[in-house]
Amino acid sequence: MLLLVAELDNLLATNILRYVIAIIAITVNCFLLFLFARYKSLLQSQCNILIAFLAMSDLFIGIGAFVKATHSSYTDYVNMTEFSSLTCSIISGFSIAASATNQIAVLGVAIDRLLAVLSPLTYPKKFNWPFIIIIGVLQALAPAVFIYLLLSGINTEEKVSVCNSGQTSDAIYKTSWSSFRLGSSLLLISVYLLTLFLFYFQLRKSTSTAGYFAVITKSKLSFQQKITLSISLLMLMHTVLYVIPYAVYAFSTLVDSSNNVLSSYATFILGITTGIGACLTFFIYLWKHEELRKYTHKTFSKSVCRRHNKKNPQVAHIISKCQTF
Repeated sequence: MLLLVAELDNLLATNILRYVIAIIAITVNCFLLFLFARYKSLLQSQCNILIAFLAMSDLFIGIGAFVKATHSSYTDYVNMTEFSSLTCSIISGFSIAASATNQIAVLGVAIDRLLAVLSPLTYPKKFNWPFIIIIGVLQALAPAVFIYLLLSGINTEEKVSVCNSGQTSDAIYKTSWSSFRLGSSLLLISVYLLTLFLFYFQLRKSTSTAGYFAVITKSKLSFQQKITLSISLLMLMHTVLYVIPYAVYAFSTLVDSSNNVLSSYATFILGITTGIGACLTFFIYLWKHEELRKYTHKTFSKSVCRRHNKKNPQVAHIISKCQTF
């Protein structure tokens, strides 16, 4: 069984997929971070700051996929069949750190949506810096803790046949990691379902109530609905690509933490699904997040206008169009 995992892990098709995931994840999330750096007005929203945190963690996931693909390609090229536990743990550490920060960021976005629904009138005027700082600190602490647990529990003299954390880690790390991922995922789903329930309850209440307050509330909820829809798609993607595979990983760990076969399979699958999620997040925002879509269009429109202006300096309508952006 472990031999099959090793073959899957070193397949040329698997490494090509990892490289594609890495290139897309790094490119789109670098662009997303560029938008936040270029257009400061995006950072005037608490939700957008948390989205920037999420983009940073997705960027790290892309880097982790690139490192893993490069190592797998090299070991396949030299026909290496046994790997150092320390080397494999360090390589896995990139993805583990990125996954931990990603989980915290997604949970932060979900809590932010809940706060927006609980106080639709005052939310746009509030900037909860303590909440943002707590999310940032947790994003720094969580990967540090799990990398420490991973590295402290390995046998540096041991050789493994599958180069992933499912093979190199001990029972303490596996139990801690699976408990963290499963617990935070259940909390995430609970927060999101509560948000949806309160959102539609308030929207229905504002529709059936007359008066100035009801009109303003409905207007604010309508604005939040657009952002909540994009976050809904993000939560759905997170459930399919993260929660379900991690539930399998947690189940295999809690049933028998010494069973490296199931944990190796789960770790392999999670490496792929986590990378796919890091790629899709940007396109969900591009589709449903109005502000990010606007500034993406604005950035590419300016670029096109500048190129046309250089090639056709006499075309006045192109110049005037550039000046309108």
